[in-house]
Amino acid sequence: NLLVRAYMLREYDEPKDFESFLYVSQVLQAEGIKIGAEHFRRIMPRNMGSLYWQANDVWPVASWSGMDYFGRWKALMYYTKRFYAPALISPHVDDEGNLQVYAVSDSPNAKKARISLALMDFGGKTLNSREIDITLEPLRGKSYFSQPAREFLSGADDKNAFLLAELKVDGKAVSQNEYFFRPFKELSLAQPEITPEIAPVSEGFKITLSTDKLARAVYLSGFTEGFFSDNYFNLIPGRKAEIVFRTSAKMSAEEFRQRLKIRSLVDAF
Repeated sequence: NLLVRAYMLREYDEPKDFESFLYVSQVLQAEGIKIGAEHFRRIMPRNMGSLYWQANDVWPVASWSGMDYFGRWKALMYYTKRFYAPALISPHVDDEGNLQVYAVSDSPNAKKARISLALMDFGGKTLNSREIDITLEPLRGKSYFSQPAREFLSGADDKNAFLLAELKVDGKAVSQNEYFFRPFKELSLAQPEITPEIAPVSEGFKITLSTDKLARAVYLSGFTEGFFSDNYFNLIPGRKAEIVFRTSAKMSAEEFRQRLKIRSLVDAF
């Protein structure tokens, strides 16, 4: 725990309690492996793949695993779906201070695609935007946009702004990524008001979430039986997120609503 805490305090403030420490530690692990995995994908074909240690646990223990002993997904497993997607958009700022926006494709075929970039404040206002039509090159990573980060920020406060990057093929977003210009503990994030809408579906329940302010690493919980189709994601103001909770347990929509717990990173401090 001391080692986990030492790494945690590089990016985050001290969590307010032990439950919050566990939550933030999962986000810390997922964000760290995301950085490494996306780097290895950006340099394709110099590097053509990566594996992380480890997938699951064989007994209840604190470990590097993406799933616990019972098969329940930690934050890392949800992140994995995104950073190992067949087509990936991956923005980062290089050592020279340039914002580089890479697109990566595991397909053997070239594809027409579009990159959408939006610099937004945490209230959802768009401060700067770009649309770039590209040919997504097969089996490689490539930077399709480069600009000094200071110029792209256009005077915006980097403590209250983030880059929303999307890769679209045939008009459909196949990859979405958010880039923050400061460590989490330096960001001016306010408490978001996250609103859920619950609807029964054949698999269980559909949850539609909206927020008035950016919500980082939104975590849904409250159930021991069932599976959330997505979790630990950033919720963008003005955009709704739809998640399905798959369960065989019998309960009413109102009971589900009462048991559902929703938190984001600001709740941990």
